[in-house]
Amino acid sequence: MEKSSQKAIQIKCPECLNKMNVYLYTDGTFRGNCKRCKSAIIQQKHSEKEKRIRIIKN
Repeated sequence: MEKSSQKAIQIKCPECLNKMNVYLYTDGTFRGNCKRCKSAIIQQKHSEKEKRIRIIKN
């Protein structure tokens, strides 16, 4: 996967509420890892009304 030229977006982790960076990839997905709780955040692009976030805890 290749990152786009946009900057990372900073969000709060849904698990521990720590600030984390999420990167936009060319296929429209957002991905990032929380440094505190080690959760992986993966968000695929859906319609504007729908949001899905998957949390993978190691």
